[in-house]
This record gives sequence, structure tokens and C-alpha cells, in this order.
Amino acid sequence: QSIILLWALEKPLSILFIGDSDISQWPADIIPGNDTRFVHAQHQPCFYYTIVKSLVHGQSGATLSQVATMAQQDLSKMNDPDCARLIIACAGENDLGNGLSVNAAMEGFHEFLSVVFSSSSEEEEEENLPFVLFLGPKIEPWMRDDDDAGMMIQQYSKLSRAMNRCCKTHRNSDRIIFVNCLLLFCTQSSLMTPGSAFGGKGIADDRYFQKDKLHLSYDGYRLWQEKVEEKLYTLLSSGDWGPTSTES
Repeated sequence: QSIILLWALEKPLSILFIGDSDISQWPADIIPGNDTRFVHAQHQPCFYYTIVKSLVHGQSGATLSQVATMAQQDLSKMNDPDCARLIIACAGENDLGNGLSVNAAMEGFHEFLSVVFSSSSEEEEEENLPFVLFLGPKIEPWMRDDDDAGMMIQQYSKLSRAMNRCCKTHRNSDRIIFVNCLLLFCTQSSLMTPGSAFGGKGIADDRYFQKDKLHLSYDGYRLWQEKVEEKLYTLLSSGDWGPTSTES
């Protein structure tokens, strides 16, 4: 009889999906719901966790500052001390699309993190602070046909790096994972081109996007879901969630 090593969370998990249209259009059948989930990683134990509440709040055209306001409202509905809280967020592209500078967009990002960790000054609540998976900006097909595509890709790349630095240096960095999505949906051939690491040579793969060349297709969301679960495994295995092992 084979032995399967399982790690279970001591607390059930409450998840908030929040952000712009990338969140609002996430297909319901591949977004976590009210059930028990398993996360696998190659050559690693299997984690399972029970979701007691999954809230999806996506708003088309939302900027980082607007998402911060949305988060303030939504987190008040997720204050059960018996649940671990996870926030999966995505925003920032609309800031740049509206003509904001990277610095101005980052003000909204700082505002969002401030809202999420607003209780961090109260030591007794430190263990109840949420965890955050933030999905960064991504190169999209419409950029191939835009006269200012090169400049916009450069801005996307700059914003992605700034977000990553902010997450790594934040006082609650142990509870934040930034997911670099800049080249995630690009063709493999373009990723082999020198300079692609900074986004300048990356070419979006049409199969991951809808015909509008802007929003992700079902296959795109599938790829995103894989990336989210990979990062979720990193959080689960960090020890901060207080997992306990069982054998079956």
C-alpha cells in the first residue's frame, strides 16, 4: 500500500479575487470555489486546503487606486479570525493606458498594499494578516499594431520591476508574492531573442488571448491558473500558514 504525504492547513482558506477586467472575466470553472483543493508540485508533498469563502470582485477599467478602494470594502467582509485570508489581485495596466506615469501608478500600488496590511501596526493581529498574490502586467497582442507599442511595453516592463521591488522590500514581504507575468503569454520563439528578458522583444501568443487582442482566452486563464497554483504552493509550504502533516 502506497503512502501519500499530505499537508493540511490548520485554518480554512478565504480567498478574495480582486482587480480589473482580468479578474472579472476569469472563467468560473477554473477559479477556486467552495470546496477542498489540492496543490501538487513535482517531487513534493501534496497540500490540501478547504475554501470556505471565495469572493470575486473585478471591475472593467479599474486602476490600482480604485482597486485599493474596492479592497477596503471587501476585506471588511472577510474578517473571520478562524480563516486564513488570501488575496489574488491584478491591476496596473489601466493606469498606464490612462496615461499615468509608472511613478503615479506605483502610488496606487502602495495605497493597495497599505489597505491590505492596515492592521499590521497592531501586534496582536499580526498572525491574522492576509497573504497576497499579485499578478503583474503582461504583454498583449494589441501592442503589435500600436504605433507607441515600444514605449508601452517599456512602461509595462518598468511597472513590473517596480512592483516586484516594492513587494520584496515591503515590511510584510513574507506575506506577498509578486507574479511576473510580463512574458508569460509570449511565444516561445520570441523569448529566445536577445533582449526579450526586459520585454522589448516579447511577442504575445494569440492563442492565449481573445479576438479583441486584449483579454485572455480560456487557454490564457488556464496558464494563469497554473502559475497561481504554483505560487500558492510556495505560500503553503512557507510554514506561515501552520500546516500539519497527515498520512493516508
